Amino acid sequence: LNVAALTGAPVVFVVIMQELTDDAPVGRQLVADPVALARAHGWQTFTPAATEDSVYQAVSDARDTRAPSIVCVRVGR
Repeated sequence: LNVAALTGAPVVFVVIMQELTDDAPVGRQLVADPVALARAHGWQTFTPAATEDSVYQAVSDARDTRAPSIVCVRVGR
C-alpha cells in the first residue's frame, strides 16, 4: 500500500471486511479502518454492497481512476 501511494501506481486493492464476534482475538491488529487509511493517502475509495454486480461496478470505477484505489466490501458473518 505504501509503495502504491508513493509511486501513484494504477492498482486496485480489494479488501473484504468480515464482521467479527466480540470474542475474536484481534487485539491491536485493527488499529485503523482501511478506507480511512486510503483516504488519508488521497486515494479513491469505494464501499459497494456485498453483491457481485456492485463489486464488479466498483472495481471497474476504481480502474478508471488510473491511480491507487481501494474497494472495501463489508460482509456479515
